[in-house]
Amino acid sequence: MPQFDSQTAATVALGLIVAYGLYKLLKIGSRDPQLPPGPPTLPFLGNLASLPLENTYLKFTEWARTYGGVYSIKVLSETIIVVSSLDGVQEIMEKNGAFTASRPDFEPVVRFSGPGRYMLFAPYGPQLRKFRRVVTEMIKPASRKHVTSILVAEASQLLYETQHVPDKLYYHILRYTLSTLFSAVAGQRIPQVTSPLCQDFFRTWGMISDVCAAGHTPPVDQLPILNYIPDRFAGNWKAKCATIKRRLEDLLGGLKQEAEKRLAQEKPNGSFLETMLEMATDFDIDDEGIRSLTGALLFGGATTPASATLFIIYLAAAYPEYQRKVQRELDQVVGDERAPTVEDLANLPYLSIFLREVYRFRP
Repeated sequence: MPQFDSQTAATVALGLIVAYGLYKLLKIGSRDPQLPPGPPTLPFLGNLASLPLENTYLKFTEWARTYGGVYSIKVLSETIIVVSSLDGVQEIMEKNGAFTASRPDFEPVVRFSGPGRYMLFAPYGPQLRKFRRVVTEMIKPASRKHVTSILVAEASQLLYETQHVPDKLYYHILRYTLSTLFSAVAGQRIPQVTSPLCQDFFRTWGMISDVCAAGHTPPVDQLPILNYIPDRFAGNWKAKCATIKRRLEDLLGGLKQEAEKRLAQEKPNGSFLETMLEMATDFDIDDEGIRSLTGALLFGGATTPASATLFIIYLAAAYPEYQRKVQRELDQVVGDERAPTVEDLANLPYLSIFLREVYRFRP
């Protein structure tokens, strides 16, 4: 049996370690056979080179047609499961929600909001459960009635603006949805789209959307070493996050101060923020938690209602025969002496079907 001296043994051991390291390195980016199918990967990169910097959703749609409603992509060592079918959403998010409710850290969000502090990106745990209990408390039936009254008032201004300045419809709808949201959440209206509060919000929202967009920041969650790249060589994303953090503190802190002032003067207007301040002790929420929840409600609900409203108008214009059917039903049930109310919906089946079809067509 051949004899190995200590130097030879060390060389062999080192060679095995290097070989194993190379093997593990080359496995980075590859897809495990147990994962859902997906596009071909490259060593180390995975599918990173195939992801476009703009309109990523179009590439996701293309892959869904090829690989099915549930498929996987690899970004370096990270696995991303893309769900593009209703059945997949129900199976993964509803039936197995206990296992899929959490979210991984996203470094840009951590930098401008703190780890686990922003509800929309918080991992599943005590903090998220606390936030959800607070939100559930705030949307009880009495609160919904208050929000309905805000919707009616803001819709009246929307109709007036649309009638008198129809070429600014897009901006009227933005003002309407944002003013409704700010009134319900923070107790402050936005009377004009040029209002400082509106401008400040959309400027901050644009910065958040930019820094969180695919390809706009280095993949530091997958390769933490990239955190050490000087910011000027990485698109100044750290400086942008610092700016967003300051803007959020000013915006949300200002809204909180105004709500505290109304409560101190015993002049509350029923906003969610006032309710949060009153419940802070019972739910053990600190000032940062209140600002975080306020930001989640505002930024999480800012653009979706506007997009839905614009698409309803677009489809009504594109399919005038269905628009006429909706109008006939409104004329028969509501008439022309008053505006429709939420209570009228029970007697407007065709309008309800039309709205549901719009949401199905463009969820």
